Amino acid sequence: MNNITKTITILLALLPVIFGQTVPADTNSPGEKPGGQPAPVIQLEPEFAPNVAMIKVDSATLLRAGTIHVAKNYLWQGLTFAAEPRTGDGSIPFKWKVAGLGLDGTGSLKNPKPAVVQWDWHLTNDKEWVADGTEVGNNPYGAIAFFLDLTSDARRGCTAKPVLKEDKTGFTWEMLPGQTVTVDFGPPLVKLYFETNKPSEIRCVMYMAPLEQGKFDRSMTITLPEGSSVVPTKAERYQADTKDWFVDALDPHASFIDLSDLNEKPAGKHGFVKTKGERLCFSDDTPVRFWGAAVAAYSLYVHNKDGTPDMELIDKHAKRLAELGFNLVRLTHVDSNWVNPNLIAKGDTTDKLNDAALDTLFYWVKALKEQGIYVWIDMETYRPYLAGDNIPGFDDLVAAYNSQRPLAEGFS
Repeated sequence: MNNITKTITILLALLPVIFGQTVPADTNSPGEKPGGQPAPVIQLEPEFAPNVAMIKVDSATLLRAGTIHVAKNYLWQGLTFAAEPRTGDGSIPFKWKVAGLGLDGTGSLKNPKPAVVQWDWHLTNDKEWVADGTEVGNNPYGAIAFFLDLTSDARRGCTAKPVLKEDKTGFTWEMLPGQTVTVDFGPPLVKLYFETNKPSEIRCVMYMAPLEQGKFDRSMTITLPEGSSVVPTKAERYQADTKDWFVDALDPHASFIDLSDLNEKPAGKHGFVKTKGERLCFSDDTPVRFWGAAVAAYSLYVHNKDGTPDMELIDKHAKRLAELGFNLVRLTHVDSNWVNPNLIAKGDTTDKLNDAALDTLFYWVKALKEQGIYVWIDMETYRPYLAGDNIPGFDDLVAAYNSQRPLAEGFS
């Protein structure tokens, strides 16, 4: 190359600089999208129960799927499972059991393809489920409930809502721009619907009364956008080798260290709690700090096998709470209709109290007070009112929720 050619080459290279222009270049680093925005990290965390799946984008949970099993009238049923080690073909066998519904069986979790996870259930129903009404809550059923975060910043501006499949086999959701999650069930679901006024919650009813006694199979497959990953289950990631562990090394009825001497007994010896500036103190100006826990729902109304309140067990719980260092306990769900018994007596109104439940609640206050533990009682928690209560504007309560559960939350 002669000197003239070299000079021309250099001038051509300098032209964009001379005229204030830049040369387009690939400025995206590996793992970035055009424009320099990092590519989303999409992960699915599979499990068995009560949660069966979580989808995270850049560590933000955009989808969570959990199991729901209820008997008649929304009576919640607990589900137990036991997972086994992953087999040679990469699948994880597990066992499922819903004792209250007579449901038992096995299943497997597998990854048939990259970014695809499949659950297979092989179940046995040991008794016939009889239908009693048309509403889902009036009948025993088992479902997977999906909770979606439609407004997360992790969606990168995508506003698409999930779309239910007309054949009741699942739904699709454009989770990120141009990237869709697909959920498939087989056989088609008994019911598939959005919870009332909740486009972010999808109920997928896999089996429901009427259901014959015997065996049946169900499957669910979640397909992620290309490039997503499936992480190992929590047990595979975190489970320790327990073969050398001691059995029953800790007493479940006592604390491994006793901090109860930190509490002044009985609670209330310095009077009621008040505020003084930004601090809490008692009536006599003694400063106080609280460390609290909650006792909720069925834990409140513990009882013996004959149905009588178990005061001895309440005393043990109160003592253990003090040993753990707590000096404040919140009693909540005292009047929730899904807790049976609860503080409200059965009848056409909700203004009559259940005397036995009230005695139990008062005994909690007594037992906690003796241990130097102060009490916060929630006065209203998911208490559905009745037409017999003669509440002004009752129709507004019904319209805000539904006729079976007219709640005062948001009004009271």
